[in-house]
Amino acid sequence: MPQITGSVTNCGPLEHTEWMTEAALTHGEIELLTDGLSDHVDFGWVLVRLGIRGNPPIDPGPASEADVDAAFSILEGLSDRGLIKVGHMEYDGGGPAGRLAPIHHVEDPLGAAKASVLEGLMNSASDDWKWYCWVENTNAGSDLIRTLLDPK
Repeated sequence: MPQITGSVTNCGPLEHTEWMTEAALTHGEIELLTDGLSDHVDFGWVLVRLGIRGNPPIDPGPASEADVDAAFSILEGLSDRGLIKVGHMEYDGGGPAGRLAPIHHVEDPLGAAKASVLEGLMNSASDDWKWYCWVENTNAGSDLIRTLLDPK
């Protein structure tokens, strides 16, 4: 995959030759962080953005355990670098699920988020498993991707 690199610590004007630092990102990681600039990213789109599943997927059924393992391996690296938070969504103010309402992201340990997706894959007759895990950029992740997209 193509590599683009940059530094979250260098906020000044960057030349492409200065991008050889600790923040090397794959094309898929850049796609995921770019999506995260404007919204939380559900696990279904995480798989698409990381290049693990197509859009539309070749196999329209649920993701495989291998897909989940591959995604969480990448998410762990991004999380360890402080670029993303992984978790679930909760409604603000209570009320029944399935309604249009304000929500917020609740960060979970990676293992718990992965277990939730795997449980959703086993117990869901629909595509609900896609919404068992959400990814959110940290401020550092958003700053880095903005720098990479506009390196002035």
